Amino acid sequence: VLLGITWLYLRYVAFRHDLKYLPGGQTLIKQKLDELGKMKYEEKVVQTIFVLASLLWITREFLLKKWEVTSSVADGT
Repeated sequence: VLLGITWLYLRYVAFRHDLKYLPGGQTLIKQKLDELGKMKYEEKVVQTIFVLASLLWITREFLLKKWEVTSSVADGT
């Protein structure tokens, strides 16, 4: 609930703007993406490790219950 209230405050009070459309915004974004080029091998490796670590972190309780080691494993280990 607090996250929603904070988002509403930031969106409509703290950083209010009346801009409905940014002229040339989509072309600017496409231009910047083209400047970046294709993902390199190293970037793909980092992305894969990040996604894998995130998935393991999210599903750890489900996965660790099968081995019954949940009492000895915590966020600090």
